[in-house]
Order: sequence, then structure tokens, then C-alpha cells
Amino acid sequence: MKRVVIYTSPTCPPCRLAKGFMDYHDITYTEIDITKDSVPESVKSAPTIICSIESGPDERLEFVGFSQGIGNKINRWYND
Repeated sequence: MKRVVIYTSPTCPPCRLAKGFMDYHDITYTEIDITKDSVPESVKSAPTIICSIESGPDERLEFVGFSQGIGNKINRWYND
């Protein structure tokens, strides 16, 4: 199963864009608020988006920030 995690903060406009993109394209994701929850040391800013496969090969994509291009890459990966 493919998994998408978006690390966000409440005042982050790109975070809202990323979540809106995921919702529009029916990409299931887990949101983690970096101001309230513990996060991995690799997460330095929001949005950070991590795409991985549960119980599968070590395929992992990580994006910092959000743009239409990043969204398109995630959409292709998720629906592949």
C-alpha cells in the first residue's frame, strides 16, 4: 500500500495547497502538524511530503515545499 505523509503547520499556505491538491486528486494522506506532534529529524520545514510503500521495497520520495510539478510527480507515483 502506498502511503503519503504531509508534515504541515497551521499558518503555512503551501501546506494548504498541497492538501487541496491531494484532496482534488483523491490521494489519501496522513497529516502531521509539526507544531504539535513529534517529527523525524529530517523534517526541517513545512510542507515536507514523504511518499513510501508500506511493507514493500525501500522506494521513498521526499519533497520539501509544494508546487504543481511536485504534485504531478506525487500523483503519477500514487496512481502508478
